Amino acid sequence: MTEPAIQNNPIRQPDQKGLADALRLIAFFFLLAGPFVLYVALSVHQLQAEYQLSKLVSQRQALVKERDRLRLEKASLLSLKRVSAIAKDKLGMVPEGPLEPSVGGSSDPAVGGR
Repeated sequence: MTEPAIQNNPIRQPDQKGLADALRLIAFFFLLAGPFVLYVALSVHQLQAEYQLSKLVSQRQALVKERDRLRLEKASLLSLKRVSAIAKDKLGMVPEGPLEPSVGGSSDPAVGGR
């Protein structure tokens, strides 16, 4: 069988070696670029984790500060002086005297206890 020809010049057939060389070049590129892409991806992931950690630390600090403020507020609201002042001023209560009966029952049968 004769090779096809155009104007008596043989038509060049595709070279199989060129395709193999191109595939080797592509594989070599991925072998070199793969670790770099992996490094970049891991670096981005690490930065995201650091930002999230920083955000969580600042949220924790804000919550601790709020907790301390609420504890102080609770202590001031439950102080005996404040409760006594509200009982006298707003509710019109007075301290009971030693001879006055207690409200809520007594263990003394003369006062009405059991």
